[in-house]
Amino acid sequence: MDVQQFFKRDHAKMSGLFDKLAETSDAALKTRERLFDDLKIEIEAHRAVVEDRLYPLLRKHKETRDLKPTARELNQIERQLRDVERLEKSDPQFLAKVRELKKTMESQLREEERHIVPALKKALEPEAFEELARELAEGKREEQQEIRERLQGAEDSDQEPGTPTQSPGAQQLIREMSEAGRTGARSLLEEQQRVTHAAADAARASAERSSDLVARQVDSAAAVSRRVVGSAHDAQRALADGVMEGLRVNAEAWSASFRCGNVVEFSSLQGRLLAQWAKLQADTGSRLLEATQRAVLGLLVAEEDEASRRH
Repeated sequence: MDVQQFFKRDHAKMSGLFDKLAETSDAALKTRERLFDDLKIEIEAHRAVVEDRLYPLLRKHKETRDLKPTARELNQIERQLRDVERLEKSDPQFLAKVRELKKTMESQLREEERHIVPALKKALEPEAFEELARELAEGKREEQQEIRERLQGAEDSDQEPGTPTQSPGAQQLIREMSEAGRTGARSLLEEQQRVTHAAADAARASAERSSDLVARQVDSAAAVSRRVVGSAHDAQRALADGVMEGLRVNAEAWSASFRCGNVVEFSSLQGRLLAQWAKLQADTGSRLLEATQRAVLGLLVAEEDEASRRH
């Protein structure tokens, strides 16, 4: 199975669940509830694996960088899914909301099939494209299992004897708080990714200019030693490594935000993210400082050698 087949299979499975759900009557509420649970697992698992394993690749290639959906587009599906989830299965608006969700979801799936996947196929090496298909399929199975376990855990918790029963209003408040946490996390991480990528572009441009400057200096002044050039390259690598590590941290945090079930988990995720970024900035700064010190020392040695040759 390749990446294109992965998306076609997911599209067909979701479309089938949407169609079956639309055909249910108000007399078949148990069937409607079961189909919606299956659909919810499919949608959430698909979105999680795509945002965790596919979208980060889009940023790495110039021809795919602008294909990633915006935070608003991604959040629209999340909002519509929660709107349907909040409704009773017997609510007259239930099927109408399901149709709206289907329209939005199928629009995104078509975009993935027709534009994102073909562009990635051109950008990636054949081996990498094949590996991506395996990662998506394996990742989705893991996400499905995790979602099922989470849902089962919630059901078991609701059925524990002696546990105070929450009112519908309280349950809805908890769901809305959890949704606010997830939406806030995604918005925060989306903005952080945008800033990181802008910084990456600026860093690459700066590194290229630095490399050009070093090259011109080497051509025009034989006194500049290889040590200076190596230090400049070390600084460039430190910047590039810092940027790539930042993208990795953002991608992992983005994926983890979808698994935050409440405000406490979201706060914990924010704390871990801030700690990772602080460590990353410190490590990158230390590497840049060391490279700069080596470059300065190399220049001083080169000047001394040049002065000795003149005398």
